[in-house]
Amino acid sequence: METCNVIGRYQDGKKITVGLSDQEFRDGIEKGLFVKPKHKALLALLHYSGLRRSEIIKPIKEDFHTTSEFIYFNVWIRLKG
Repeated sequence: METCNVIGRYQDGKKITVGLSDQEFRDGIEKGLFVKPKHKALLALLHYSGLRRSEIIKPIKEDFHTTSEFIYFNVWIRLKG
């Protein structure tokens, strides 16, 4: 089965249910055109958290906690869930 590089869009009237592989995601981050470097971080958070864009952009600085190895992110209440 061939995967598509666009998540959340519809192709041929069907919803795409196969996500990007890790290699496809890395290639997109490395070769993609980004207006600002912080947009890469937004894409990584979207890709690895499985949250909606609106759930990603609402949090404030205090919703993030970092350690030497991990970033913790307080999602609060999911919109649909």
